[in-house]
Amino acid sequence: MKFFKPTIYLAIIAVSAMLLVNRASAATEFVAIVDPDNGPSTSFTSLSSWETAVQCDLTAATTLVFSHSGITGSIANGASVTGATSGATATAEHTTDSQILLTGIASGPFQSGEQVYVTQNVHYVVISDAGDGAIAVAQCRSTGGSAETLAFETYINITGWTTDADNYIKIWTDPDDPYGRHSGKWDNSKYRISGSYEWFPVISTDEAYVRIDGLQMEHSADRDQGPVGIVVDAVTTSSDVRIQPSMSSVTIDATELVPWSMPGEPGAR
Repeated sequence: MKFFKPTIYLAIIAVSAMLLVNRASAATEFVAIVDPDNGPSTSFTSLSSWETAVQCDLTAATTLVFSHSGITGSIANGASVTGATSGATATAEHTTDSQILLTGIASGPFQSGEQVYVTQNVHYVVISDAGDGAIAVAQCRSTGGSAETLAFETYINITGWTTDADNYIKIWTDPDDPYGRHSGKWDNSKYRISGSYEWFPVISTDEAYVRIDGLQMEHSADRDQGPVGIVVDAVTTSSDVRIQPSMSSVTIDATELVPWSMPGEPGAR
């Protein structure tokens, strides 16, 4: 008997294990736009490239996000930068149109109003504050309606960071962005991630403090190859992992269902 392959939509219920921690410093969202269509203000065309570039110790006192009014020249991801007035040094993890994320700050604090440069007066920004602790935010959108299609035998692995209750990872679609958030049902014109890696999810994370909000994920692996949308691994009572109105589309045989497993190992069913 020949089976047709329907698409089943599954909503993810938020899963949270919370620990309240007091921190002396505040935290500011460091927002980078992820857009597979490379529209205006795009920082990355894939979530994986954002994860690789921005991944850092968000909890360190030497990791700060600064505001600026625009980039002169260019500042590559991972470039060494210097403060023209303070003499402070750091690594620029990434620079957007209005913010710069610095790690490994040394030789004194950066000063508001100074030029932070790779090459002085050539490749630089002028910062407008003294810096703040960082929340790493990937704001996902699809200005042309394209899916973010994962390469063969790949998945998005959120790992290798250091996070805490104030300095966490946030991956989301903005409900006010016309190219970002679905309206509660599957929408091919909004941001979505398409994967096909057998026995692996679309997204996996073993980080303790993560928020995933408003994503659409589709997985085309066969039922017996473990198609899963999100796997949260190594969650403990000291974690705060929140997965909020997100949806997954899994193409399967009509006679079978694909359960979610969270937490669990990649590919667990």
